[in-house]
Amino acid sequence: MATNATRIGVHSRRGQIMSDTVTRVEPHEQIVLVHVERRALDEQATSKLEWEVSQAAASQPGAPVVLDFEKVTFVPSNALGALVNLRNGLNLEGRPLILVNLSRRVHGTIRVTRLDQILKVYPTLDDALRHLAAE
Repeated sequence: MATNATRIGVHSRRGQIMSDTVTRVEPHEQIVLVHVERRALDEQATSKLEWEVSQAAASQPGAPVVLDFEKVTFVPSNALGALVNLRNGLNLEGRPLILVNLSRRVHGTIRVTRLDQILKVYPTLDDALRHLAAE
């Protein structure tokens, strides 16, 4: 049987220890709030990000997942792909993936790649929460 983490697009890496976390999960009643703690998301950080977000999402089934990108300054193509994978998996469960606090550079990358058409992006966490409350 597939776990929630597997369903949302992450396959465990058996035998590989995922240390040096990339994220910090903040308790929140309405959402899964995940702060991305790295400035740049290289290949290893992206893999850990995908795993950690999947685990956080699995811990609160049904809740929207919000990624706070306040510290992130660079998002390469593999990280964009990971965001799409996470979004697609969560979408299958009827859950949104929301990005907040994007730097101008990261927001520009999301716009240029047209991912802003499939990813929900808000300037702040408060904006995202207001939008979720209005739905």
